[in-house]
Amino acid sequence: MLSFGWNMNYFGLSNLFNGIISIILGIFVLSKNPRDARYSTYFIFCLSVAVWSFCYFIWQMQNDPISALFWTRALNAGALFTSITYYHHISCFLGKAKDNRRSIIAGYVIAFLLLLLNFTPLYISGVAGRLDFVFWPVPGPLYWTFIAFWLVYIVIALKMILDEYKIAKGDHKISIKHIFVVTIIGWIGGAMNFPLWYNIPIYPATNILVSIYMVTIAYLITRYQLMDIKLIVRKGLLYSILTAIITFIYLSVVYLSETALKQIAGYNQLWLQIPVIFLLVLTFQPLKDKVQEKIDQIFFTEKEFFKKAIKVERRATVEKMRVSLQHEINNPLASAMANTQAMIIKLDKGETLSPLKLSEKLRVIEIEMKRIKGILLDLEKMADPVTTEYIPGVDMIDIKKSAKA
Repeated sequence: MLSFGWNMNYFGLSNLFNGIISIILGIFVLSKNPRDARYSTYFIFCLSVAVWSFCYFIWQMQNDPISALFWTRALNAGALFTSITYYHHISCFLGKAKDNRRSIIAGYVIAFLLLLLNFTPLYISGVAGRLDFVFWPVPGPLYWTFIAFWLVYIVIALKMILDEYKIAKGDHKISIKHIFVVTIIGWIGGAMNFPLWYNIPIYPATNILVSIYMVTIAYLITRYQLMDIKLIVRKGLLYSILTAIITFIYLSVVYLSETALKQIAGYNQLWLQIPVIFLLVLTFQPLKDKVQEKIDQIFFTEKEFFKKAIKVERRATVEKMRVSLQHEINNPLASAMANTQAMIIKLDKGETLSPLKLSEKLRVIEIEMKRIKGILLDLEKMADPVTTEYIPGVDMIDIKKSAKA
């Protein structure tokens, strides 16, 4: 039986956020290219996380042991597939799906076999009070097989990421390092639920780390262009965060009002829900714009800054090259033109040039043309431009030194 007298606590809400963020990001990424294994496996992974998260949230709302037991088994069904789908996605992402084909198939076969046991007492025997939880699951005699399976595929996925890090270079190496770190953080967030299953008094307070993991992975995808889905992730983050905020506001207001006003005679929950929904509709667009602005500031301004910096640097380089060519080519070109024009003037006047004089002027023209040709050859050899001051406040590229650099 469900009511707004739910156990509306951090544990339930954190998993509601996990589910919302996971499913929306998964759908947006899949929409980029459903046929690409990198995107489809990412969606399947997000779907398994979402099933675990939403069922966890619903479990926290239950008021009777039978319903609580059903939803703990349901959330475990989602959890069963999180590690193998993650391993599958990482294999595709790193281009190792063919090499890992057997282990991927074996993982899915094991997951489906364990799913057959999931709704039996062999896996989850019942629910009991643990710490502040009224209905916490009690593991059956075979539940350890799930934990072992879950851990094995996470460990080999992490090893695969670590092996990639060792051979990666540049930005790819940095991105792989960040993925490795946030993956550990995310899996620790989920793993902290296990101790309480075996009556070890540790609160599963790290569930929200799963959301942090999903958002951070989205950030790494956009920053390092890991899957060429910048626009998709931008939209996915926007609607994930927006949906989470609206859901949180709605549930919080309704729950708090239910708690405060349910003693009032004739109180009807509809009286509050209608104005709350109306208020959310009015604030949706301003909230959307604000969230989008913040996402762009955090995720995309750094890249835009570098684009602008590169553009400015390119313009400065072009200007320096213009000054260099004007200086280097103008001088020999002016000399060659002066000698050519002198001969044309003589000939126009009907005057003749002695063979010695003609040879002298043609030799000067030849020397200056060779000088220009040398400059062009130096330009071909230039790799790293060497800058020098042309006049105070104006720099130029030293073509000779640049050709030797």
